[in-house]
Amino acid sequence: MARAVLASRGILRVILTVSAAVFLAVCTGTQASAAACSHSSEAEVPQSRQSEVREFLKRVESGPFFRELVHRLGKPEACDSEVNEDGIRVSYTFHENGNLQARIDSALELSEQSIELRHIDTKTALALLKNAEKYLYGRDGCGIAWNHPTEESVDQRAGSHEVTFQGEICNCKARVLYVHNAVVGLVMRSAC
Repeated sequence: MARAVLASRGILRVILTVSAAVFLAVCTGTQASAAACSHSSEAEVPQSRQSEVREFLKRVESGPFFRELVHRLGKPEACDSEVNEDGIRVSYTFHENGNLQARIDSALELSEQSIELRHIDTKTALALLKNAEKYLYGRDGCGIAWNHPTEESVDQRAGSHEVTFQGEICNCKARVLYVHNAVVGLVMRSAC
């Protein structure tokens, strides 16, 4: 009888521990997950494209740009996606004017991700771009020459400029956008 009671308490302890772990995992996962994406067009995504859209969103949300924004600013406040014949575009809006734009276009063989993020230093920005290169193009990346940047003035905003790093594969480019010497955005793009 005593053994049955002790065994019951042991099983109860295991059940409570597992339940607590599952509850914690669900709560933690919910905090880090993205806002549900709404579609810009009136028509819903065709059944034949839904898995492609889900894969694209999953890839973006597991990438270094999205993870960095979530780490710094919390989960997205909004998400909007657009699907057309050739491509998919998604936009996440975060607190403090954080933003992530991602798109693919099969007709142009284009892939692009860009983020707007304040309060990031150049060293961290470059490390993030290097991680994005490996994440998007594999361990060897797309051949970006990180030691040979080109700098351009950008007329859109006074005091703005960008530093571009060129890759060898598929016209791959990484950009750091500055306003008054402060990093305000990053772009990773390729078009084969």
